[in-house]
Amino acid sequence: WAEPAQIAVIFAEGAIEEGADRSELFNGDVMGSASISRALRSARENGRVKAMVLRVNSGGGSIFASDEIWREVERTVGRKPIIVSFGDVAASGGYYIACAADSIFAMPNTITGSIGVISGKLELSGLYDKIGLDKDVSARGRYANLYGSDGAFNDDERAVIRFQMMRAYDHFVNLVSQGRNLAGDSVY
Repeated sequence: WAEPAQIAVIFAEGAIEEGADRSELFNGDVMGSASISRALRSARENGRVKAMVLRVNSGGGSIFASDEIWREVERTVGRKPIIVSFGDVAASGGYYIACAADSIFAMPNTITGSIGVISGKLELSGLYDKIGLDKDVSARGRYANLYGSDGAFNDDERAVIRFQMMRAYDHFVNLVSQGRNLAGDSVY
């Protein structure tokens, strides 16, 4: 009369951002890294749960939030089977969080992959001028105001951003290569 075994199904839907799951006016459903990580940990530590299914339907989002979720998936591998099922889309961060799983299943029409990193900022100095807003920024360090809205990137800042993006991209490719057991040069 033992308790029956369970399979945990965790729904990971929406834009991937830090914090808790939520719904936002302009972004719609947001997959919070703290909520998904907590659900993965809980299922992994529950003795009655014998396997886990992570249902991913996301076009991506924050690399930091994606990495937080990926780490929980990676910690589960070898302890319990973890299978990922892709919905309509599993692109960018949606693929990132899945690549360490034991198995990934997708329908032929699932938009899958899109290994890439983007960055940018809002440059609002023209708006500030129009509305008569003066900003006085006190920043300590050469790149302390890198993402400040009061001016465009200069050449040095662009180089820093490009370096950061390439490091993130290389890390992403490495995770996919290791997680899916692929040669690094076949992942792009």
